[in-house]
Amino acid sequence: MRRICGFIVLLFVFISVPARAFQLFADALYWKAAESVDWVVDNNLSSTQQMLHYKIIDFPPKFGFRVGASSQGIWSNTFDYTQYKTYEKARTSGNLTSAFAASRIQTLPKGFFYSSGDVNFKIRYDMFDEVVSRAFPVTDRLTLSPVLGLKGGRINQHVQDSFEGAVSSVERVNNDFSGIGPQLGINGQWIFYQSPSVQWSLYGNFATSALWGYWRMKDVLHDSFFETTEIAVGSREFAAVMFQALVGLEAQRGKCSMRLGYEINDWLNQGQFFDNATGSHSNNLIFKGANLRFTYTV
Repeated sequence: MRRICGFIVLLFVFISVPARAFQLFADALYWKAAESVDWVVDNNLSSTQQMLHYKIIDFPPKFGFRVGASSQGIWSNTFDYTQYKTYEKARTSGNLTSAFAASRIQTLPKGFFYSSGDVNFKIRYDMFDEVVSRAFPVTDRLTLSPVLGLKGGRINQHVQDSFEGAVSSVERVNNDFSGIGPQLGINGQWIFYQSPSVQWSLYGNFATSALWGYWRMKDVLHDSFFETTEIAVGSREFAAVMFQALVGLEAQRGKCSMRLGYEINDWLNQGQFFDNATGSHSNNLIFKGANLRFTYTV
């Protein structure tokens, strides 16, 4: 991770060009994470109509932030860092089986179900962006700016579940990703009102990235019989594709501006989990929600 961060910072220094202005900005993020990962299966044990109920984590909205700097000239150069952390806990009871592979191996040979269980699911997102762009006026109020750059960072997902019944168990599942790769996109701005003191505009930023990624996965379970079950999952290396969109409203007055928008980041194949039904998963991880930015021009 240090190498990734250092490489992006060096790139920012080397490709900087003489600028007419320098901007500092900070974003307040209010995002909700979404990922279809089952953590428990409830069986009604009916002899005539058996029902299996798979339960997933529903993450609540949480605050995050983005900070950065931009040099504005013929070519604009922007560097930013985004951090977002979310977590959720859940508890249930019934005739339960953990949805993760290690617990499934424990329960089936012994022929029992857990009676209650809880889970704690945490996600941490740290991402750096370094992009250059150039504005092309389409009209006197509409501007389009192609974007080219790099994206790099990490997404760590940690799950801990514990179950109680004839046997008690604690299971920890890690899905840690890091990667770096090119970014390509286009930004647009349409000024719909302008006066000597204030300017109002609509903006839209769209980008896609392909990061060469590295996944580290682990699944370990400890039960009340002092037995340990570990699922050996080899590290994986392949491209992680993501799509990003941000649209909203911006107001600019003097050296200060503020914008409010809706942002979505869709990371394909981020959840490389193993479950007890279909084996390996490649689930999308989505971050979506409000983005409030304050910018000051030096």
